[in-house]
Amino acid sequence: PPRGEEFARTKQGKDNTYDDSVELNRLDWSRTVDAAALVAWYRALIAFRAAHPELATARRETVGAAG
Repeated sequence: PPRGEEFARTKQGKDNTYDDSVELNRLDWSRTVDAAALVAWYRALIAFRAAHPELATARRETVGAAG
């Protein structure tokens, strides 16, 4: 997901804004007020992951699915 998702930031629907303006790419921290419930959800997810290190792997390649 694009950076800033926790603020419900759309970046005007652009997937790649590397060469776009600072105004489009900056994080507007004031949005945390309007997105307080979403920010709280992400905080809870981060805390859950920190509390359960067994959910993380040392290497990306070890994550797989039977198929």
